Amino acid sequence: MKTLILVGGGHAHLFILHQLKNHKLDNVQVCLISTSTHQYYSGMLSGYAEGIFQQSEIRVNLRQLCKQAGVMFMQEKVEHIDPVKQNIVTLKGKEITYDLISFNIGSVLNTSHVPGADQYAMLIKPYDQLPQQIEKVRQSENVIIVGGGASGVEISLALQSWRNQHDIPNTVHLISQGNILHEVSKKATNIVTQRFQQVGVSLHQHNQVLRVEKDIVHVIHTQSKAKQTLPYDTLIWLAGVTASSIFKYHHTLETDEAGYLFVNNQLQSTSFSNVFGVGDCVSFKHHAHVTKTGVYAVKAAETLWHNLLAYVQGTDLKTYKPQRHYLAILSTGHRQALLKYGTFVAHGRWCWTLKKKIDTSFIKKYIE
Repeated sequence: MKTLILVGGGHAHLFILHQLKNHKLDNVQVCLISTSTHQYYSGMLSGYAEGIFQQSEIRVNLRQLCKQAGVMFMQEKVEHIDPVKQNIVTLKGKEITYDLISFNIGSVLNTSHVPGADQYAMLIKPYDQLPQQIEKVRQSENVIIVGGGASGVEISLALQSWRNQHDIPNTVHLISQGNILHEVSKKATNIVTQRFQQVGVSLHQHNQVLRVEKDIVHVIHTQSKAKQTLPYDTLIWLAGVTASSIFKYHHTLETDEAGYLFVNNQLQSTSFSNVFGVGDCVSFKHHAHVTKTGVYAVKAAETLWHNLLAYVQGTDLKTYKPQRHYLAILSTGHRQALLKYGTFVAHGRWCWTLKKKIDTSFIKKYIE
């Protein structure tokens, strides 16, 4: 009997569990290890923060899905992997041996470079405490969000939209070290900047956080070098991600400079063929254009499923070919959204309607 371990309940592993409901593997014991019994779908978090979706609509019960698939579920945190011994060690010190292993654990938020941020900032990732965190934010007068990427934009607009709908006058503040959505396009930045004014979010672009105190954030304008302090009740940190420390333990497991697992075109570790990985926790040696976004994990899921089967059965593996262009839709509050595909950018209610249709159809496969 061989042992296949799935670490993390991310987009691709949800697909694997769904497939196992109808395709049992002979002589293979499958185990899913996750820090939480539920997996929240990141694409619907802003809708939940805005009050559009209920908690039950945006999360998957991993324990239940594993039971349906005949998979063992283990609520643990994996601390590191030893690919030579073919085992992993959990936070509780448990050693688990595997024949084949796959990682779909995402990345982690990085606060280590800003004094006080680790102590005082709220980290929404992982999403275990999301409902309690959102409730705390709603009860706070002064909310500051740090991070001008997609997550920061969506969450700040969603929280401000919720306040608008409930006639709460306090303004949500967003701090961005550069232009918001600078990695998307100038047109997207301009549209969303205007949207911030319409919804009422106070935007602080080109501001770097110097340090965080109990109820004050110290920032400096990156161009004028002017310093200021901003008071807060709740500080949400969504700026910058880093790799999990899992892969750094064993020097023979090849990673990139940031610590992300290097995988080849078959989604295998470049140094150990029985170690697979997808999503934000990996880097491709030959596909520099692949960014840390969930769409790649969703698209890679079918290839991962095929290759895990092929590895067990000793047949040929498929090559994963990540697309260069993909549809990205960001919620901008009050049931509107920004859509981007290639160089095409649009904004409006129809974009949000399309996003809702895509998101709900994706998660319904795993919660029904």
